[in-house]
Amino acid sequence: MKILSSTQKDLEVKMRLLCLIFILLLIYPLAIANSKIVAIVGDETITIKEYKERLNYEEKRIGRPLDKEEIKGLLDKMIEEK
Repeated sequence: MKILSSTQKDLEVKMRLLCLIFILLLIYPLAIANSKIVAIVGDETITIKEYKERLNYEEKRIGRPLDKEEIKGLLDKMIEEK
């Protein structure tokens, strides 16, 4: 086993902290991705998460995947409701 001097230990600790910070900076945008804004309606906003939930709800309600025109109309419908 290697015996490290105090400066080498400090450097190792700093490198580990930098790696941890770097990893957190990579993960953070993924964590907030669901909260990105799709549309702003007055004081209200529609997020990607809300849009995906509504899309899944509509597909389950109809019992089939929505076609392109229906998907385009879904956001308009959500805006009208807000």
